[in-house]
Amino acid sequence: MALKREDSLETVNTSSSANTAATSNNSNIKQPQPFDWIKEILKEQGVNEYDSAILDILHDYSYHYLSSILKEAAENLLHRTEPNKQEYMDKEDIEFAKSQIHKTRTYSPNLLEMMEDAAQVNRIPLPFVSHHHKMKLPPKPYRLTSQNFQLDHDDK
Repeated sequence: MALKREDSLETVNTSSSANTAATSNNSNIKQPQPFDWIKEILKEQGVNEYDSAILDILHDYSYHYLSSILKEAAENLLHRTEPNKQEYMDKEDIEFAKSQIHKTRTYSPNLLEMMEDAAQVNRIPLPFVSHHHKMKLPPKPYRLTSQNFQLDHDDK
C-alpha cells in the first residue's frame, strides 16, 4: 500500500506566546509524520524544550542511519551461500548489519588491544643506520643556527 503525500502529513499548531503575531498566518503548518515520531521519542526521554531545528537534525540522522543498515543488510543478502540463499531480508540480516555498522562507527580498541598491537609492531627491529651514511650539515654560513646579524657598537 503506497501512501500519498497528504496521508503522511499532519497539521501541527506551532504558535507560542512569544511569536503569536508572527505566526498568526502560519498557525496550521503541516509537518511530516516522522517529525511526530521524533517528538514522541523526545517526550518519552523527558525532553520537553528543544529547538525546531533538532527535529530536522534527528530526522536526517535517523534516515541516514537506517538507510545504511538496510543497504548493509541488502549487501549481506547478496553474499549468502547457496543453502542459505533467500530473496528477502529477515530480522537476523538486519541485526547482523546493525552490529556491523555499529562496529565500524563506534569501535575503539581498549588499552590491552593497543598494547598487543604495539608489541607486535615493535617486534620488527628498525633497520641499522650505518656510520658511512651520516647526515651532512651545510657549510657554517648557511646553517640556521649560525649568527645572522652583527651588532653595531657606537662609541660616542
